[in-house]
Amino acid sequence: MEYGILIAELDDDSWAQNSYQIIGDVDSIDEAREIARNYLIHGPDSGCLAPDRFVIHRRGPWGWYTIQEIVNL
Repeated sequence: MEYGILIAELDDDSWAQNSYQIIGDVDSIDEAREIARNYLIHGPDSGCLAPDRFVIHRRGPWGWYTIQEIVNL
């Protein structure tokens, strides 16, 4: 079962187009850190978003993605 969805975000809180990018589902916080580090190395050079932070969106008690956890690299 997935731990959550890893998202690269900019400091722009408007959630406008191009202010975030979904990277994928993760099974643990350690996996999220590893993927985020690799993303920083390869993602922006490949035309992907250059994020200010990485956040894991997790399901709350009713199944919606209401819990947010910032990934500290």
